[in-house]
Amino acid sequence: MNIARAAALPAAIAISLAAAACGSGTPGGTAATPSLPSHAVLVSKVKAALRDAKSVHVSGTVRQGGRLLGLDLSLTRDGGISGQISVNGAGLNVLSTGGSTYIKVTKTFAKYQNIPASACVLICGKWFKPTPAESQQMIGDISMTKLFAQMTSSTKFQYGGTATVDGQPAWVLHSSDGSTAYVAAQGNPYPLKIVGPHNSGQVSFTQWNAATIPGPPPASQVVDLSQLQG
Repeated sequence: MNIARAAALPAAIAISLAAAACGSGTPGGTAATPSLPSHAVLVSKVKAALRDAKSVHVSGTVRQGGRLLGLDLSLTRDGGISGQISVNGAGLNVLSTGGSTYIKVTKTFAKYQNIPASACVLICGKWFKPTPAESQQMIGDISMTKLFAQMTSSTKFQYGGTATVDGQPAWVLHSSDGSTAYVAAQGNPYPLKIVGPHNSGQVSFTQWNAATIPGPPPASQVVDLSQLQG
């Protein structure tokens, strides 16, 4: 299996599901939840909220093609990434900070990818610094900018009432494909959770403007890939 497909798919799925954030609906509400704005107003508010957002944490799992794809990532506006992506429970850690990207392969992921034990002894549990091309091949194009660009698509949704997501009032938006989005009904209309159709999985969005990215790992924890050559 190509690592790029294994690792980048969770983020791609999150991006496609996140389009629910600007669905259309029928106005309504409760005393605790404001009435749903018109489609045009909601789209405008979502765009403004996402344009000004500085960071977010994205987590969830999605089943696709017989694989369980997962992500647990903090993303920042300046391109920072920190967290884990996984396939069938086999994960690798990703850290993009200060303009550089670092990857940490777990023993489980090495086994899943048939990485030789001799190589795992050197790299598993330590960070290595891939080139930009290698990073693109391994983890794809994961970024807050790409995520937000898809959140402002013109996907049409129908209003499905209100709900509470982690204590926050939310509008429920249903799509004809069976997916459901929960969008914050108070404050900035950020997406809170998106559930895929046919029990295919769900993605949650938390720590809006509060997610942070650590600095580079210590040099002692970064392995030189040239040692694998020969």
